[in-house]
Amino acid sequence: MNWQKVMKPTIAAFSVLFAAVITAWVNAAMTGTPLNGVPGIIRFWKSVLQGSVPVWLAFVFVVAALAGCALWFLVYKRRMKGRARLSIIVLSTPPPRWHIGAMAQTPYMNVSVHAQLAHTGEYSLKIVKGYLEGTECVAPFMPVMVTGPYDESTMVHFGVRPILAKDGKAITRRIVLVDQFGNAHRTKRIRIEPGHHSASQFSSSGNPIQCWFCRKTIALEELADASAVPAHKSCIK
Repeated sequence: MNWQKVMKPTIAAFSVLFAAVITAWVNAAMTGTPLNGVPGIIRFWKSVLQGSVPVWLAFVFVVAALAGCALWFLVYKRRMKGRARLSIIVLSTPPPRWHIGAMAQTPYMNVSVHAQLAHTGEYSLKIVKGYLEGTECVAPFMPVMVTGPYDESTMVHFGVRPILAKDGKAITRRIVLVDQFGNAHRTKRIRIEPGHHSASQFSSSGNPIQCWFCRKTIALEELADASAVPAHKSCIK
């Protein structure tokens, strides 16, 4: 889960809920009436919304909301304590590329990115898996070691399914890198350009080109431009 993305709305929702419960509890304690759980809290807030809000009630609500923010933040900080935050800067040279690879008779989408990886944690991070959001890593992944904040840039390669891009078209997705502790580190949305492969790469003697997946002859207009193995456009799916 991308905690940075959901942190603010989660804090706000938790704080409002926490403040609503505490305010109803304080009111019940001051008036000497039983709270009666969730139904009692709902009745209390209905009565508040139907009438004027006392000054003390607004004060209690604000204090409770601030306390809820502080409590949530402490829980979040404890959860994140000791976890290294990986910085992923995708470089433009060479640009991110995708092409079609193959595992036996199954095509997959291979992605290559040149990235600057760094962190300020106390220990090295080992990247053990990479994928695009909405996909799964299916090809063998070459682990990448990130020792700290000053590592050299590196090429990261991973193969995924399903194949999201269309032949010859760019795709925009977040890249996710997973470390040895199972923590997922996400980039911003990255534009990934298609690779290009010509017919001459597959047949230098002028012989018919055979599809890697269906084993049938490929007409030039049917040759998948972004495939690293000879393939029909219709066989890549």
